[in-house]
Amino acid sequence: MHLTWNVGDLAVGEMAWLVFYVSTDLNPAGRQEYTSPGEYYLNSGPTMKYLIDGVQGSLEMPPIMVTVYMPD
Repeated sequence: MHLTWNVGDLAVGEMAWLVFYVSTDLNPAGRQEYTSPGEYYLNSGPTMKYLIDGVQGSLEMPPIMVTVYMPD
């Protein structure tokens, strides 16, 4: 999975939020199925890349948790 999210300039202490939805499916390896209710990790953790005063940095983020709910 690859996602590019440009939030522009943030002030010190300002936050930006990203919400996305994950579709359920089976894959041949039997991983990332999300077909049963529960909490699953989407990946091992994204890498955030950023610019401060023209200097690029990066930061490893924690894994993204997906919560699967029973349909109504």
